[in-house]
Amino acid sequence: PAAANFEDCSELYPLLYWTNTVHDGVYPIKPRSSTDHFDVFCDMTTDGGGWTVIQKRFSGRLNFDRYWADYNKGFGNVEGEHWLGLDKMHNLTAQNSYELYVELGDFEGNFAHARYSTFSIGDESTDYTLHIGGYSGDAGDSLEHYHNGMKFSARDADRDNDVGTFHCAQFHSGGWWYNACAASSLNGPYYQPGEYHGSDTGYGMWWYAWKREHFYTLKATKMMVRPRNYNRNL
Repeated sequence: PAAANFEDCSELYPLLYWTNTVHDGVYPIKPRSSTDHFDVFCDMTTDGGGWTVIQKRFSGRLNFDRYWADYNKGFGNVEGEHWLGLDKMHNLTAQNSYELYVELGDFEGNFAHARYSTFSIGDESTDYTLHIGGYSGDAGDSLEHYHNGMKFSARDADRDNDVGTFHCAQFHSGGWWYNACAASSLNGPYYQPGEYHGSDTGYGMWWYAWKREHFYTLKATKMMVRPRNYNRNL
């Protein structure tokens, strides 16, 4: 696959299918407006495959309380916990109509998902404004209703639409599309079960609509995108 230009993981799927090598893994892609190839993790099994992963957390080894520059360019290892990077996410979602799939896992072994039929991120001149809509799934919506149209905020970049000087990204210890402040924050602090004591500990990695709890911290998250008109064309 390295020799060709694939715009996202969905374009890779037919090649893997016809060579009998369909599996999740790391592949290079080059969105239309990107100057270079970059590696992404492709989920080729969830709901027909073809998903490009843009965020993944499952162990807490990677710190997500970072500055704007890190959120812009991305951090972590795409094989493990990572944030792909806002600039790459913009280039990815600007080339087609994309949907977003958010997968959540708790420490009791339960999973839930939220799916959005429209998802794109503006360029840096818009502070990577979130455009999202069309929720479905069983996790509840904690992104569209409260965060659509918001700019991205990070530790050193307060763009969270609140009154006064309160800084949501510092308060929640992770970058997100805050709106005075949040109904979710999947980049918040990662806590093991024994370390977390609800409101005494503070906000963790959370998605309000699933647990109906502000002070409930998740075990695993995965955010991934795919063209809305995807079919495998085999």
